[in-house]
Amino acid sequence: MELATSFSVAGVIISAIAVVVSAVTAMKQVNLTASIHREQMTLSQRQLFLEIWPKMEALNIIDPASPVAVDVVRTANVLELVALCWEGGMVDSAVIRRSFGTRYIEYYENLQKVPKLTNPNLSGSDILRAVPAVGRLYDQLRKEQQEQNALRPVGD
Repeated sequence: MELATSFSVAGVIISAIAVVVSAVTAMKQVNLTASIHREQMTLSQRQLFLEIWPKMEALNIIDPASPVAVDVVRTANVLELVALCWEGGMVDSAVIRRSFGTRYIEYYENLQKVPKLTNPNLSGSDILRAVPAVGRLYDQLRKEQQEQNALRPVGD
């Protein structure tokens, strides 16, 4: 009888060890799966960035004193594309910030200075107000730019 009890206890211990090993393996698998998912997400975000790049590069500089309506509209559309992709998490924000941050701010500020056009019958500011996402990204990039070299209070 003692031998049977010893085998029974040993069986329970072995089962418990197997359960612990299975649980640890499952947790490692979950972590690995999450890591792979993050990497795939980053890769797909960067692939979309490659499609945005030529659009941003193709923009013409806008002279607010003599704006070309087609260029104004195209610039507003590309800024909207960048802002919506950023806002929706479709692109890696760090890559957009690094690649387009300063230019995005410059294009936005130039658009703000564009007077009322004939076709469309809107000013640059009117066009920008029609797309709130563009303004939100501008505000965020501008704030980051202003805080870039700011002193931090002692204790932070």
